Amino acid sequence: MRVLIFGTVFAATEEQAELARLWGHMHSVLNQECDLLLVDSDSPHLIADDFAPVIQLGDNIGHLSRGGADGWGRAFCTVLNYAIDRRYDYVVHIEGDSLCSLDVARVCRTMSDHDLCAVGVPARGLQREEKGWIETGLMFMDVDYLEDNRIVQQYRWQDHSYKNYPQTPEFWLKQLFGSNLRMKNNWRTLRDDCGILTVDSVRNYDWITHSTPEIYAAFSEYALEDA
Repeated sequence: MRVLIFGTVFAATEEQAELARLWGHMHSVLNQECDLLLVDSDSPHLIADDFAPVIQLGDNIGHLSRGGADGWGRAFCTVLNYAIDRRYDYVVHIEGDSLCSLDVARVCRTMSDHDLCAVGVPARGLQREEKGWIETGLMFMDVDYLEDNRIVQQYRWQDHSYKNYPQTPEFWLKQLFGSNLRMKNNWRTLRDDCGILTVDSVRNYDWITHSTPEIYAAFSEYALEDA
């Protein structure tokens, strides 16, 4: 089974670039069966390829949440096409500014055993509760399903006119996957937008994002201590 883990990334600061490097280090230890890839939208701070190759998109077209184009969607779809062209079995998006301790290959084997096309989690930890969203920072996808159902073409990253809040990419991707999506509500995931994580409580989570260097360091230490 061939599995590709990828992260979309834009490092506006050295701190964010360091987080992307930590992302690569953790997956190189925890998910040795998988290939790794980062896709970078022209970060002003260098994303080193010590642990994961980096696709450089060459320019920054912006982000929907900041009034730009769908730069996230472009990066995301670039790698979906990459996985299709290179005949991977599964492609897994773990955002480049997030950390994850899940055994990715094991999840993909479970997907294969149960004929699951897409696995995701709700978006948790935001400033307000959003209904009908998938957490775009953590998604497991069957590559044949993506190709057969033309998910990239249906998403249309070039067109951002219809992706207005609250019908953001989180909403539209959940709509595209529809009944083929299995939500894993028991996974412990959090966008730490409200700043609730501590160096002690973070050990209870499988995936985190939007937190602080101190919290990321603690999460990494806990995840790697038995590796």
